[in-house]
Amino acid sequence: MKRFKNIIFVNDPISVNNEALKKAIDLAYKNKAKLSIVNVLKELPHYFSRYKKEVIQTQHDQLNALVEDNINNLNIEIKTEILIGSAFLEIIKTVIKYNHDLLIKPVANPGGVSEAIFGSTDLHLLRKCPCPVWLLKATKAQKITRILAAVNPSPEEKNNAELNHLILELSISVARTEHCELHIVHAWEMQNEFLLRSHHVSISDHEIDKMINEIYLQHKNQFYELLNHYDYKGITVKNFLPKGTPGNVIPAVAKKENADIIVMGTVARTGISGFFMGNSAERILSNIDCSILAVKPASFVTPVEPD
Repeated sequence: MKRFKNIIFVNDPISVNNEALKKAIDLAYKNKAKLSIVNVLKELPHYFSRYKKEVIQTQHDQLNALVEDNINNLNIEIKTEILIGSAFLEIIKTVIKYNHDLLIKPVANPGGVSEAIFGSTDLHLLRKCPCPVWLLKATKAQKITRILAAVNPSPEEKNNAELNHLILELSISVARTEHCELHIVHAWEMQNEFLLRSHHVSISDHEIDKMINEIYLQHKNQFYELLNHYDYKGITVKNFLPKGTPGNVIPAVAKKENADIIVMGTVARTGISGFFMGNSAERILSNIDCSILAVKPASFVTPVEPD
């Protein structure tokens, strides 16, 4: 299945990431998709206004030259554009304007670790961009050998069914396109286990262990019931049911299995300070050192207004 039809790649004109650009071009070619490549410049100061056209033309020429250096004579429809203004706002406005179905961008700090990998623009895009966002770490960009899909089949969580479907659909599609392994993980736990084991409640360890096993079996049944709805023909699949909070165990599985990319949902909500992600998503992002492909439910509405 050719999953993507209209891809946008966000280039950094200061620290060009050729590996990420090559991956975007390769993905567009394999999906027979259109590809837009953009540079985003900050708004020019007033004293620079007389040179604005010249600056934009220079950036456009450099961007076109970069594409020529990396396209390798592949037959792809590519459009280049220079955006000016707040990076995440202009990127999202462009996604809305041209109805892009995938956004690819190099991570802000490819040499960093944990939370240092993702910059402010990255986080804004993860929270507010309506299409899937693929943030690529340079060392994980060109050759993808292992995808980790993080699902949560628990029926108590809203939007889970839709997100699980999107996560697995995307993961299977990318695994087939990249000819790589697909690992699927669901983290589970017994809420307030530490309170029950604190000896302030009259319950034996044996009873607690029995309760935990029952919860494990419940999650296992839900997990495999979800997975049984999909076709994995031609894909090597491994499944994981680690016990613990998603923010801790999913990064641990990703590190142990040497995952190149994690596919996960970022359920955006509104609050006093604006849009934010669920606690599990935030914690996972702060603990990983690989690329991420983040999706939102179709019901998500971005707070960014189109031009």
